[in-house]
Amino acid sequence: MTRVLMYSPTRRADKGGVQRMMDDLERMLPDHDLSVRRMGPDETEETEGIAFHPTADATDEGTPTLAAIPKAASSAVNLAQVLRRERPDVVNIHFPTGVMSYFMGMRPFFKFKLLVSIHGGDVLRPTPQMKVHLPRFLRAADAITAVSQELAQTAQDYAPAIAPKLHYIPNGADADFWRPVDVPVIPGRIVSVGRLLTIKGFDLLIEAMKALPNAVAHIYGEGDERTKLQSQIDAAGLNARVVLKGHVSPDQLRTALSEAEVFAMPSRGEGMPLALIEALACGCPAVATDVGGIPDVLTQDAGRVVPRENVPALADALSEALSGAAHYTRQGARARAEAFSHTACYDQYAQLIHSLAARDQRGHAAE
Repeated sequence: MTRVLMYSPTRRADKGGVQRMMDDLERMLPDHDLSVRRMGPDETEETEGIAFHPTADATDEGTPTLAAIPKAASSAVNLAQVLRRERPDVVNIHFPTGVMSYFMGMRPFFKFKLLVSIHGGDVLRPTPQMKVHLPRFLRAADAITAVSQELAQTAQDYAPAIAPKLHYIPNGADADFWRPVDVPVIPGRIVSVGRLLTIKGFDLLIEAMKALPNAVAHIYGEGDERTKLQSQIDAAGLNARVVLKGHVSPDQLRTALSEAEVFAMPSRGEGMPLALIEALACGCPAVATDVGGIPDVLTQDAGRVVPRENVPALADALSEALSGAAHYTRQGARARAEAFSHTACYDQYAQLIHSLAARDQRGHAAE
């Protein structure tokens, strides 16, 4: 059986799109004769993963500083011990950061193939120093997956030579689970989902709510911006109409999406937002900004795409959806989501991983 080690610097507990996609890969790839172990900063025996959390000054920006070298050496030893024990055929890094330099250094000794999966901010919004290292990291990969066409093109702009090993594999939702629940649609209900971060644009949705006096918005998720967003809600006097709901179970979220008249995604930047596909799968039409893979997903029979950071356009599109004047339907939303099947997505991942594992060290298919 082919052995896969999946690593991400993001915490499993953050419950963002990257983590949820990795959850699905971890669950589904074994059905394709792949043995999967997960590695990350908050893995424990309970999650059956492998903890690996190098210090930030040693890794986040590529080459360690002089003061960080002892810590970097310790992290390298820890990684070598894991690789010696697990003996992966393929290491799959999601959301590459400077930690990737450790894996690059270990590859000649442990002979694994390196699959890099890019998701959005890792390539679209790298730090200044990471931007310098990114072309080298991308060139070092044996294969690269990108969740949107925009992301694939941006990666290729950094390193044109990667084109032959770049694969567009959009995120997919489990349409068997994410389906309409038999509950009444609540007039005026808007639902939005995501980590509470500036990039997600929830401040723009709150601002747009001032122009929608008959609407109520429920925002699901947690993050560093919660206090700031709540202060904005308080200052605008919107406490009764904009509610930060926090994390809820998938069952509860599915019900919330089924009850909503419209799903809002006011993001300033995205890769291929799984939350959008899940909302559509629940039959909830969407209004979302023209970033990342959103235009690839949101066709006119499923919702409306609006310019990013344009509050009047966002408010107008939401008003249209709530008034019943929009041409898209709940049936159209569901049909569009079915084009982004998680089964098709993870079949492509499995095929790519098997093809990588079958290559010899010169990159040729094994005889």
